[in-house]
Amino acid sequence: MSKKKKLHRSLGRRLGRLEKGLAEKEKALELCQKYPELHHQADLLKANFSKLRPKQASIQCEDWQREGIMCTLVLDPELSPKEQLEDFYKRAAKLKRGIEPLKKIIIALKKEKQRVSAVLATLETASTEELDALEHKFLQKKVSKKEGATKREAFYTFTSASGLTILVGKDAKSNIHITFQLAKKGDFWLHNRSGSGSHVVIRKGHKEIDPEALADAASLALYFSKARSELEKEHEVVVAEKQNVRRMKGARPGTVSLVKYKTLRVVLSKERIEAIKKRNYSSSLNL
Repeated sequence: MSKKKKLHRSLGRRLGRLEKGLAEKEKALELCQKYPELHHQADLLKANFSKLRPKQASIQCEDWQREGIMCTLVLDPELSPKEQLEDFYKRAAKLKRGIEPLKKIIIALKKEKQRVSAVLATLETASTEELDALEHKFLQKKVSKKEGATKREAFYTFTSASGLTILVGKDAKSNIHITFQLAKKGDFWLHNRSGSGSHVVIRKGHKEIDPEALADAASLALYFSKARSELEKEHEVVVAEKQNVRRMKGARPGTVSLVKYKTLRVVLSKERIEAIKKRNYSSSLNL
C-alpha cells in the first residue's frame, strides 16, 4: 500500500473517531445542561419531604412552576427519605459541574476535526516531502514519557563491536514484540536450542551481519536462558533469518517454529559477556 493510501486510511479512521467522540460529548453536554430541571425536582422533593416513606418508588408532587400540574418523581426504593433528597441534589450538582469540561473537550475535538479534514483535503496534491512529514506526524504512534520509559524497558538493547543492534526479549510478550514486530526481513533470530530463554534478534540494517556480531548475539541467547549457570561450557544455539520464523497457533506465547535454520556450537564465555557489558554499560549482565 502506498504512503498516500496509508495516510488516507489512517486519517479517515481518525476523522471517524473524532466525529463519533464529538457526537457523544455533545449528547453528554445536552444532558448536563438539563441540570436545572433535576435541581427543581430536588426542590419539589424537599417541599414534600414529610410525605416520603421508606421503600417508596415514586411520589406525586404539585409543580409550582406549572400551576395546577401534578408531576411524578421516580425514587430509588433502596434509599432512605434523606438519602433520596441528597441523591437528587448530588446528581443535579454533578450535571452542572460537567458542563464546562465538556465544552472545552468539544472545542478541542472540533479543532482537531477541522485540522484532520484539512490535511485529508491536501493529500492528493501533497509532495513527497510533505507526505514524509505527514507520515511522521500521523502514522508514528506517540507515547507519553511514562509509556516511552515502559517500552524502552520492555526488552534489552545491545550493540556489537561492529555497530549492529542486538535486541533481547525479557519475557514472552517482549519476545513476540521483537521477533514479529521489530525484526525485519534479513535480520537474524537466535535462541538457546536446549531450553527456554529469550528471543534474540540481530538488526541487519544496511550492514552485513559479521561473525563477531553473531557470536555476541549467540552468547546473549545463552546468557538469557537456563544455560547462564553453565559458563565456559559449549552449548547449541539455533539461528534463522527472520522470515523463517513462524508463530505456532495454540502454543504458549513466545513459542515459534522454524522453516529453515542453522545450529551453532558456542561456548558461553565470561570474557565475551564482560566485553558486551563494558561496551554497552549494561547493568543487566551481573555475573
